[in-house]
Amino acid sequence: MDKFRRNLLTVGWLFVLNSILSSCSDMTKKLVSETSERAKDIVDWGSEIWKKQEGSTKKVQEDSKDIDLEMRVSRTYVESLKLAWKYDLEFFMQFFSIKNLHQFDAKLKEIQSNLKNKDGVLSSETLEYVYIRYYSKNTEKLDPEIRKRLWVYNDMLWYKAYPKAITRKLKVFWMNDYYWVDNWLNKKWTLINENLFWKVPETISWNRNEIIVSDFNWQKILCFYVSWKLYLATYVSPGASWHNTPKLRKIWERPLGKYHFSATYPKIKKNWKVVSKNDDPNDFDITKSWWAIMPYAVHIDWDIWLHWSDSRMNWNPASHWCIRVPLFYIKEIYEKVKSLWKDNVIIDTTKLY
Repeated sequence: MDKFRRNLLTVGWLFVLNSILSSCSDMTKKLVSETSERAKDIVDWGSEIWKKQEGSTKKVQEDSKDIDLEMRVSRTYVESLKLAWKYDLEFFMQFFSIKNLHQFDAKLKEIQSNLKNKDGVLSSETLEYVYIRYYSKNTEKLDPEIRKRLWVYNDMLWYKAYPKAITRKLKVFWMNDYYWVDNWLNKKWTLINENLFWKVPETISWNRNEIIVSDFNWQKILCFYVSWKLYLATYVSPGASWHNTPKLRKIWERPLGKYHFSATYPKIKKNWKVVSKNDDPNDFDITKSWWAIMPYAVHIDWDIWLHWSDSRMNWNPASHWCIRVPLFYIKEIYEKVKSLWKDNVIIDTTKLY
């Protein structure tokens, strides 16, 4: 009986133990299942984060490329602004219907595909090509100042065709040659340097035509009055201290020299003649080897002229008696004096030094 009871008790314990183990197994399976599902969720969540991160990285890279492109295009425009007249840039964009800097960059690349210089900047070489290739064939679309620059270029071709004329520095489309003086341009639609606008007298006392070259705040300027009203004002470089421009006030009386040459300072031979060249390209007598050019020359006295020069120009004395004038302004002085004709223009340098 005791043996039977022991066996029965053993069977009971075995049943209980089996039930406990079975219960533990179900719990373990459930726990493993839940853990597996949670791990899967974590993996999915991690994958989602990775995808977002990867997408974000690509977006950052794309944005970086866009920023680099924007910066490059902006630099292209800024560099162009340093080399070209600001109105030239505005007109360039207007002429080619350019709406933004990307179109500006693309148009420059297209144009420079025909040139050796492919720097992506509207430099003097590129600008010259644009004037000749595009502007010259559409003169009716040009604003007056762009058209005038094209005329100056055409005028200067005579010098460039002349074998012994020194023209290596004659760059009509280089801003510093054409306007000069620290990028101080003319006030738009006027012939007055923007730094002199409203700073020089607008009238003179008598109804006359007078070119006054004088000192202005330790700088040398030229003011041209037509019928007593200010017509033109610019900085100039007169004769340096060892070759001062003479102080005088006289009526202009000698012929103009559109294609004048220096009688004093080019590379010359020992035997040479003084040159006074008039508008007629065939009317000259020169025996020099190489000749310094003095375009749009207006006579002052003896062998002293107002003219453009390829030598140093600023608002300080720098010349040899003559008065150097930027190309943009000397063209206008020449044309206006020519239209007024002889004995009708006074030149005054009495307040120059």
